Amino acid sequence: MSLQEISAQVTKGTRANVPYTVKYDVPETVNEAITRYGEEIVYSRFAASFVIDLQAFMRGQIQKDEATPESVQLAVTEWKPGMKKRGKSVVEKLQDMLASLSDEERAALLAEFA
Repeated sequence: MSLQEISAQVTKGTRANVPYTVKYDVPETVNEAITRYGEEIVYSRFAASFVIDLQAFMRGQIQKDEATPESVQLAVTEWKPGMKKRGKSVVEKLQDMLASLSDEERAALLAEFA
């Protein structure tokens, strides 16, 4: 177990933006969590967090220009919880932005830097 300080605050009411901090002995391993809370609770919290993480991953896939239900399904099939994929480089982002401009807009922008 690991004694940690956990802080929280509310945004409304008479205590708005006043942080409250408590100390809580947080399990450091899955086995410690199961011993303290039981397998059913630990799995329930894992499953809830898992679904939220998967939905966030799906939203990122859906926002891609080339997204289709099939491409999202393929990405989800390869996804693992906690796995981060490398984002686009600055050059790739600029290329995407330039590609979305009309020929006239692109020429005007590039003329500014020539």
